[in-house]
Amino acid sequence: MTNPELLQLLRSEVIPAIGCTEPIAVALCTARAKELLGAEPDSITVHLSKNVYKNALAVGIPNTGMTGLPIAIALGATVGKSEYMLEVLRDATPEAVAYAKAYMLRVPATIKVDYEAPSLLYIHVEVSSNGQTAHATIMDEHTHFVTSPISNSPAANTQPSLKDSSPLKGELEGVNLRRVYDFAASVDTTELTFLLEGAEMNTAAAETSFADQYGHGLGRLLRANTLTATPEMEKLFGNTLFTKIISYTCGACDARMSGAMVQVMSNSGSGNQGISCSIPVYLYAKENNCTEEQTLRALALSNLTVIYIKQSL
Repeated sequence: MTNPELLQLLRSEVIPAIGCTEPIAVALCTARAKELLGAEPDSITVHLSKNVYKNALAVGIPNTGMTGLPIAIALGATVGKSEYMLEVLRDATPEAVAYAKAYMLRVPATIKVDYEAPSLLYIHVEVSSNGQTAHATIMDEHTHFVTSPISNSPAANTQPSLKDSSPLKGELEGVNLRRVYDFAASVDTTELTFLLEGAEMNTAAAETSFADQYGHGLGRLLRANTLTATPEMEKLFGNTLFTKIISYTCGACDARMSGAMVQVMSNSGSGNQGISCSIPVYLYAKENNCTEEQTLRALALSNLTVIYIKQSL
């Protein structure tokens, strides 16, 4: 693959996200079904693969103070916009959340686990209003819409994809880690500034978690000189770059998984993967006074390696 092709792949897999990707993908699919319906649904049925159901069951939903699928579905059906992809709940203001909570009680979604789903990542949403029905289906990737496999779907053969399956993926079979390294070493770094913006975004998410209690508060606990750090903890873990990297990485994950309204840069559909392959590189580069070019090339290497490994499995 050429550098432009690998850069295109990098741009398609490293994108902003708000919230845990499983419930957010369900909200995205619901939003798309609502848009195809052209009206706010008065009935919603959601079919999920067991993996999606398990991963979405108990995580925080941004700006709601709630966890799980019902509020994610309600927000997708009311305020969600599919054009935002993994930021589908970007417009979830306090007023919008209050409306969605009332809507959730008025129009409770039926959620079913499909034990014979065609993919580990499978979401199918059926919505109806005034006798009209529409469907949307996401499969394989969190933002990949496909033609509905249900034969009576009125959306079949007409449902556009917001993100088509990348035509480059098959060609990754000819790519190895040496090629990934050569790309990172030779690509024009002016094309990589979005990776630095993503690393800064993920670091800001961690700093949000240090200011309050999110999830288990692991990042906050490990971070030296915070309110919860005791002298004994600092003596045990030290106040080193390594400790800082671990605490920031954990902190950003704490925030997004427990429902903080923070934006993170994801990788291959996973916010935690995006956090884990950007924050350590970014903090190490800052601590060692690396140039922007060195930082960008290291971020390209880290992010593309994760994409390569995931798509090679």
